[in-house]
Amino acid sequence: MSSAAPGGLESVVRSLSTLISGKLRSQIDYRRGLEHMRVYMEAVGVNVANLPAIHVAGTKGKGSTCAFAERILRDKGLRTGLYTSPHLIDVRERIRVNGRVLPEDTFCRHFWHCWDTLSKVSSTSNGEFASPASSPGMPSYFRFLTCLAFYIFQSEKVDVAIVEVGVGGRYDATNILPHPMVCGISSIGFDHMAILGDTLAKIAYEKSGIIKKDIPVISAPQKEEAATVISSVAKEVGAPLYIAKKVPLRLKLGIAGDCQRENAALAASLCSEFLSRRGSTQEEQRISAWEEFTRRTGASSTSESSVPSYPLNLRRPEEGSLANTFWPARSHVVDGTSIGCKNLTFYVDGAHTKESLSACSAWFTSAAPSTTPKSLLFSCGSERNPSDLLPMLAGLGFREAVFCPMQSFRSSLAPVSRGDASKGDQPSAWQYEMASSWKQIAGENGEMSILSTNSLAEAIEAIQQGAVDGQRSVLVTGSLLFAGDLLKRMGKRFDEL
Repeated sequence: MSSAAPGGLESVVRSLSTLISGKLRSQIDYRRGLEHMRVYMEAVGVNVANLPAIHVAGTKGKGSTCAFAERILRDKGLRTGLYTSPHLIDVRERIRVNGRVLPEDTFCRHFWHCWDTLSKVSSTSNGEFASPASSPGMPSYFRFLTCLAFYIFQSEKVDVAIVEVGVGGRYDATNILPHPMVCGISSIGFDHMAILGDTLAKIAYEKSGIIKKDIPVISAPQKEEAATVISSVAKEVGAPLYIAKKVPLRLKLGIAGDCQRENAALAASLCSEFLSRRGSTQEEQRISAWEEFTRRTGASSTSESSVPSYPLNLRRPEEGSLANTFWPARSHVVDGTSIGCKNLTFYVDGAHTKESLSACSAWFTSAAPSTTPKSLLFSCGSERNPSDLLPMLAGLGFREAVFCPMQSFRSSLAPVSRGDASKGDQPSAWQYEMASSWKQIAGENGEMSILSTNSLAEAIEAIQQGAVDGQRSVLVTGSLLFAGDLLKRMGKRFDEL
């Protein structure tokens, strides 16, 4: 396929969709992924060792942390690259340069270079592999986008690449980075347990897999079980470890919610460390990292019992950057005017774990007017257990709770026109299962209605009909993809996010 392939972004999306295997994440062999990624990166001509990167893992808040960090460094005049997932409306959202998605022609040009190159690699045996049967083949969807992101960052000559881990850390495609300038770990909780393990310690071990020898790592405050593992891994690997403080309560943040104070502090600390190391050789960075750590702790290696706090010295420019950061579908308030629902205000948060839904609940309680009736609009992936998630929302006093399926991941790859009501590939009875879980958790009473609908359009219509008496605050949560569904339906464009 040539770089002049017809159809532009539509052809890109069709090609990307062929990389979706249909396997559950727990069925994918992640362990050989990094071996394959080295082949892919070499093939497309990316020298990952020279990429000046900030690498961020975690369960809750890693995307927000990356958004804060990108804004701080962009406001300081650096040319930034930002790689995050998932996207909400347009696949280009995942790969941004200087805070913006690339123009379609530029994105497609980079895409087809990588696609054509990796297609050739996948069809022939590579020298590192014994036979064509053991060659890496075409990368999976996420691995391909990681290759593309790093190729774009190299081609566009960014000064810094802020890279969010996809799943876990140890075997994630982004962990191909051998020498990031600094690593960060946001709050760790329970998610992707089929891949990462069923205890906080196991999950923390996988997240800590991004820690590299002599590279400073800064962690958000963690539960003791996770903190112990992170400290142990840092000591074993030989990396200076710090804990980020919370930013002061007086500071206004562009992303609302108390939990964002941890994310903002982590981001500011990562940026400070990045800037202090920028322009030095790797050997100079190694020496200065340990000199600073020794100066702050009086020790030459990390101690599990005493991890120092990273000094947080926010000045007015950094405070302004934190206040001006926007990250869609995270503590995101949108009025319903664009879909003819002037009396509905949507509070959109893509929370999808117990910890993030607890934070979402606290944000909604503080953000929504106490005198306005409230509705819940919820959908989560069918790989999740709604009975584990919904208790976090049970005490918010909803007038009604409405459940509907998401559109499929496959169809979510492409920009979707407003009014698209695709049901997607979730089980046909999934909305009823979610509603049943809610009934068991919240109980049934005459003051709250519980509805199951076949589409997002029907769900919004049901809430609108129930709100004929006045204003309504609608919490939309359960999944980032579901949050994206709503933003698409409201006619939002990717360049408005």
